[in-house]
Amino acid sequence: MSAPKRGRGRPRREPTIQLGVRVAQDVSDLIEELTEHDGTARAVIENAVRAYAQQINR
Repeated sequence: MSAPKRGRGRPRREPTIQLGVRVAQDVSDLIEELTEHDGTARAVIENAVRAYAQQINR
């Protein structure tokens, strides 16, 4: 008899990465400014990384 399939329960959690790094003041200012538009620093960073990935065809 095989084990029951796991299809229910909690969805997978998103990975957590450490962002405890120093950034230039202009980058910090941009993140703060864009947070007013995108809502959170997380959204700003995710959007920036995705836009950069598109530029380098990833």
